[in-house]
Amino acid sequence: TFRIFGIYRKDSRTMVGDYVRLACKIINGAGEEEILKDFIGISKKHPAVNIEFELANKDCYNNWTEEVRYFLYRYEEYLVGQKGGFLEKDIWNKIWVDSPSKTIEHIHPQKFGRDWEGKIGKNQEEVADHVHRVGNLLLLPSSLNSKAATQAFAAKKVIYGENHLRMMDTVMREDQWTLKEIEKREKEMVEFALKTWGDL
Repeated sequence: TFRIFGIYRKDSRTMVGDYVRLACKIINGAGEEEILKDFIGISKKHPAVNIEFELANKDCYNNWTEEVRYFLYRYEEYLVGQKGGFLEKDIWNKIWVDSPSKTIEHIHPQKFGRDWEGKIGKNQEEVADHVHRVGNLLLLPSSLNSKAATQAFAAKKVIYGENHLRMMDTVMREDQWTLKEIEKREKEMVEFALKTWGDL
C-alpha cells in the first residue's frame, strides 16, 4: 500500500475496487493465505522496478512530508534491525506529536550563510535541486530541528548527538556534507526501499 500511495504517489481513487473487494473478503472471514495472495496481486500492479526512479534525485519533501516521515521511520526500524539497539520511544513520541514540517531536518540547509561549508550548487537554484532529496533528510524533535536550522555542519552534528537515531550514523561519520555525501546516503536509502517495498 505504501508503494502505491506513498512511493508512487497515487491519489485515493487508485484501485478502490481492488481494496474494497479485499476488505469484503476479510470481513467475510477469508483465510490468511487468500488475503496475502490478493494483496500481492494488488502490489504487482505497481511493480517495484520503478522504486529507484521514484526516489532517486527527486524532491522528497514538498507535498510529501507525511510520506517521507513514515519512510524515515521505517528506515530507522530497518537500521535498528540491522545494527541492533531499539527504537527510542521518547524521541519518536516527540517527533510524532509535531507536524512533519517541524520534524524533518534538512542536513544541508535550504538557506545557508557563510559558515556553511561544502555547498551543493553554484547558486540558490542549484542548491534547491538537491536539498529536498531523501539523502539530505532526517528526523529530529522540533526543538532540535529549529536549533539545528542553518548552522554549520559540525555544529549540526553536535545537535544530532543530543537525540541520536540510527539514521544519523552515516551522517555523523562524515567530515563534510556535500552532494557526494547526499548521493551516497540516498543510494543506501533506495536500497532499503527496494528491500522493504520490492516484489513480494
